[in-house]
Amino acid sequence: MAQLVAYCSDPNNATGCDPTQVSGILLYEGGQAPNDFGILPYNAVQNNALVQPFYQRSVGNSIYNSLQLKVTHRMSHGLQVQGSYTWAHGIDDAPDPLAPAQGNRTFPRNSRNLAQERGNSDYDIRQVAVINYIWEMPFGRGKGYMSHGFAGRVFEGWQFAGITSVQTGHPFEIRCTQDSQRTGISAWCDQTGNPFSGTASNPQGLRVWFNNKAAFANPPFGRAGNIGRNQFYGPGMVDFDLAWTKNTKITERLNLKLVVQGYNIFNHPHFGQPDNLISDSTFGLINSTVSRPDATTSARQMQVALRLDF
Repeated sequence: MAQLVAYCSDPNNATGCDPTQVSGILLYEGGQAPNDFGILPYNAVQNNALVQPFYQRSVGNSIYNSLQLKVTHRMSHGLQVQGSYTWAHGIDDAPDPLAPAQGNRTFPRNSRNLAQERGNSDYDIRQVAVINYIWEMPFGRGKGYMSHGFAGRVFEGWQFAGITSVQTGHPFEIRCTQDSQRTGISAWCDQTGNPFSGTASNPQGLRVWFNNKAAFANPPFGRAGNIGRNQFYGPGMVDFDLAWTKNTKITERLNLKLVVQGYNIFNHPHFGQPDNLISDSTFGLINSTVSRPDATTSARQMQVALRLDF
């Protein structure tokens, strides 16, 4: 590596390379024949029949700390409420090999110094609160209010239920374009200012996450960027799923059930992570929303069902 850097530092070298090219994928392919790359006199990586082969070892370390609270109010006067809250912090030095966080990779930034990877875990969601509730309304036949006649028929069997979820955002990191440590992996950036200061122009009409895009820059060759892994967090989520059910007893054997369900009933947008590659024109902007677990839209959804039980 040092020999290649010294060779390419000579402005009169035979291949016309410069020290910045002794990095990234050219470490594996820079010494190919002229009709391919032919930028470096030889490859920096020996015995490289495969380009950046996956070699994974179980050497990661993780720590998880949390505070978990749960409150339950069992059925009383037709009402049941349960709430749970978790404050947590996950720290590790290895990305998730299957679903790494935004901007993360399955390769470490520097395989020879895994300490640089120590940071917030890919799953580090600091705060999560979930409340679920069921209310069997005290109306209709057999209940305390409007229990007789036509009103008893109309208002019998009403039930209201829902789940409210609130959580903070997922972590992500800022990826630069320069392989400053010459490891084959582009570096995390240097933070040179406050990314949230000022007012950003946004001709695409997307949501702005970083107002000051100039707050990040490529680190110089010879060291890592000063930003830690998963240092930044994206938008959180607020979701209300509600259901209203009416059970009507037709005969001893027949029961008619009407169900009206609403998902994200207040249509609160669930934004995805911001673009985190500084060379992109949309860097610092959010251009997507997060779909529901069934892969449908996160926007408000309503559905109605009518069922006859016999």
